[in-house]
Amino acid sequence: MNDTSSTRPADVARAQLAAGQSAIVWRDLIADTETPVSAALKLFEAGRGDFILNRSKAGRCAGGTA
Repeated sequence: MNDTSSTRPADVARAQLAAGQSAIVWRDLIADTETPVSAALKLFEAGRGDFILNRSKAGRCAGGTA
């Protein structure tokens, strides 16, 4: 059986830090999870007349061709 757990980046960083060395540590995060629709659903109030103004890209019509 081949043990590769000690070569994981997190394990390497822990070993370096434990030895008093510097280590690069990072984490990938999804930063933009809010869409215009989800934001609108949180902000809209009934009877106020709120709406979303959306623009299509490159002059295309939604649901068909221009």
